[in-house]
Amino acid sequence: MRKISVFVLLSFLSFIFCTKNPANESNPTPVNNAPVILSMTAVPAVLNIYMEDQVGSTFINVIVTDIDDTSLTYTFSADLGKLSSQNGSEIMYTPQAEQGDYVVSCNVSDGKASDVDSVSVKVLNTEYHSKIAFELVMNGRREIYTINPDGSDKTKITNNWGIYSDPEWEPDWSPDGSKIVFSLFNYGGYDLYVMNSDGSNPTMLLDNEFFKPLGYHYCDLQYPSWSPDGTKIAFTLYRSEPGQLTYNYIYVMDSDGSNIIRLTDTNKSDKYPTWSPDVSKIAFSSNRDGNWQIFVMNSDGSNQTKLNATSRGYYPSWSPVGNKIVFHAEFSNICIVNSDGTNAKFLTNNFTKDLPKHYHPTWSPDGSMIAFESHRFESTMERKNIGIYIMNADGSNHRFITGGRRPSWSPFIH
Repeated sequence: MRKISVFVLLSFLSFIFCTKNPANESNPTPVNNAPVILSMTAVPAVLNIYMEDQVGSTFINVIVTDIDDTSLTYTFSADLGKLSSQNGSEIMYTPQAEQGDYVVSCNVSDGKASDVDSVSVKVLNTEYHSKIAFELVMNGRREIYTINPDGSDKTKITNNWGIYSDPEWEPDWSPDGSKIVFSLFNYGGYDLYVMNSDGSNPTMLLDNEFFKPLGYHYCDLQYPSWSPDGTKIAFTLYRSEPGQLTYNYIYVMDSDGSNIIRLTDTNKSDKYPTWSPDVSKIAFSSNRDGNWQIFVMNSDGSNQTKLNATSRGYYPSWSPVGNKIVFHAEFSNICIVNSDGTNAKFLTNNFTKDLPKHYHPTWSPDGSMIAFESHRFESTMERKNIGIYIMNADGSNHRFITGGRRPSWSPFIH
């Protein structure tokens, strides 16, 4: 209401000024050129405590109008918690890991006048929880496990179902957290399966043999991604023909394995689909322009557009609120970018060919943290130089969770 009143007052004063000065009627001069905060938002606005004394972070963003179009100074403040990673009108805020409401304020000044606004961030410690599914090779076989974000309750949920030493791959959760879709190697290649989140009732969704009548000599079905509304599953089809190059296409099907539709059709490769929260778009990786980069398309395959975020891009993951995409970038770093391709920032900063290397980022269900696969020099046998780590969404506070690869963070489970 305060902001609306400011605009009404400005309009009224401008009208009076122009009425009393007919010479300026065609080009009125504003009485007050102060910056005005149009909105101040926190994304996400609600954070959950995942582990003792640890809570994730939220992005605070301020949108301002300034008649003078002058350089503005943004000064953020918070009585409790930590402010970090400021980039002009955007800043990362980490509240205390105690349930309650926290307020962040911002003063915007052009050096002559200023405006102030604030936003509230809620921290909850509820009975809702989440889990991370991942792959781990034990005793020479790759299996799918789940684990709590604090590293407790690690549970193997598959049991040597395939015929190959690496049978089960690439888990992804249903939006209600009750099921997991994954790739399973059988005779002839990888098929798509679904199971309950505890590993029970594994069921084939799509057999790679389905594509043989289309003239595909050999194909694997990989990297499944469940749509947030639960109705669709996108996946990558890996195709190999004798004496020819290999190709990767992105397909989508109904979540029961029916109604299979091809979305991409290039002479290159398209992989790693991930859905936007409103199910209207799919981000993916493609080497159609030479280098692997992040692209976005409508969920029907139309309007395929490169984000132009960095020179390399793999394994995109769309944030739960839809404003960010995190991905694996050059030198095996984790990078974050606005969903329109602007404001790309590295969350990790190794720019050499040495370890550590980071892959497969995945968002926590409230968007405050990111789990990822990290290859590091470690001394314990369990980690085997490859492990699952968690960090805040601004790249801070890395912590080791478990040995393993390809993490997938579940939605909140009641």
